[in-house]
Amino acid sequence: MRHKLLVAFMLLAGSAAQAAPLEPASAITAAIASQLDGAEGKIMSNGGAMMPACQAQLSVSWLPSEDDTFRTASVTCPSPSWTIYAGVRIVKRHVALVASRAIAAGEVIDSSDTASREVALSDVHGALLSPQVLAEGVKATRAIPEGEPVTRSMTDLTRSVHSGQQVVLRVNQGGLVVSAPGQALQDGAIGDSVAVENAESHRRLSAIIVRSAPQRSGVYLVAPAE
Repeated sequence: MRHKLLVAFMLLAGSAAQAAPLEPASAITAAIASQLDGAEGKIMSNGGAMMPACQAQLSVSWLPSEDDTFRTASVTCPSPSWTIYAGVRIVKRHVALVASRAIAAGEVIDSSDTASREVALSDVHGALLSPQVLAEGVKATRAIPEGEPVTRSMTDLTRSVHSGQQVVLRVNQGGLVVSAPGQALQDGAIGDSVAVENAESHRRLSAIIVRSAPQRSGVYLVAPAE
């Protein structure tokens, strides 16, 4: 009889333990989000729904980290006493050119095909396209869906100048264009600003790599035809 009572007590105790409320993941996520100082983060609260419900306010602290894109939050409950850890992926945003319409492979991309929008850098795979290069007759090398950030790898703007390569410099000053031979001192692609040496004066300066000298004033390195 005593044995049966002990078994029944254990079963009741087990049922009570199973019925005890657990801390919801949403509460842990909210506590961490309140400590992000306005930053946007993707919170991985893996400990949610595993710890007993906290009877007091959760406290959040941060573990030391040298990576500003990923942090680890320490979430502590004083009653009942427990601590769990959650990873937080910090979402960094940047203004980028995105396709304002679906662009087919081989199409020339101009300013009417793109729009400047904030995007999460985690959604960008490659160097972003700058508005300045759109005047270069950039072509898409693959289909670009509407709304996708446009990167160099999607276009024919590949590396076009190599360090040590002989190039042509063109300086446009108030409509007066002066050409001179030069030597590139850095690798670069269309739209990049690279160091270059004037072969005649041996003066070193910065020049923007272009396919043809634009009308606006500045110092340009005309990329050799491919």
